[in-house]
Amino acid sequence: MDLERKIPSRAEQLSLEFGPEPRLETPSARAVRPVLFFAILPDPAAAARMAELGRMLRRRYDLTGPAAAAARLHVSVFGVGGETEAGIALARRMGAAVTARAFEMVLTRAVSFRGGQTRPLVLCCSDGAAAALTGLRDALGQASDDLGQAIAWRRPFTPHLTLGHDFGAIPDTVLGDPIRWPARELVLVRSDRGLGHHARLASWPFHPRFDRGP
Repeated sequence: MDLERKIPSRAEQLSLEFGPEPRLETPSARAVRPVLFFAILPDPAAAARMAELGRMLRRRYDLTGPAAAAARLHVSVFGVGGETEAGIALARRMGAAVTARAFEMVLTRAVSFRGGQTRPLVLCCSDGAAAALTGLRDALGQASDDLGQAIAWRRPFTPHLTLGHDFGAIPDTVLGDPIRWPARELVLVRSDRGLGHHARLASWPFHPRFDRGP
């Protein structure tokens, strides 16, 4: 993996809609809390490449915290909340209300966000991909408003993909060869937070007209 190091930026983590998750604890020490969220999922080739990148970064910077498995890698777009029958029904209505064009997901740099006890190791998006993801977040938020739901979503949003969490950190690192895949659908995911289990519940295809990112 071709990496290029540069001076660390001031990038810091901005909370996702469903809030922070405890890290570096055993599953038995945490309550399993099923939650629902919308996400963009990578194709298998991109997921494998990102998992390998995560392993390489962990070796290079002596990180020891847990890493996300390739099958769980995703870019979060919008958190719906805890899993209930009403929540699933709401999420399905929100997903059906969103229209968007397919776009190229591009991840251009690796960085450690600021966090609480631990720091997320993440991949940040290109400007074009970030704009597309922000548009999706806003469309889902508007759909929740139109459905009369009190979901607090108007907050700063920094689209990213999390590779893992650690007490240590890495410098802001530009990827010499950005990771790319075509984002063709919006996916509703159920996550057993605390156990790391993800289940795909539903998906909505984007319009096939493709927006290629920079």
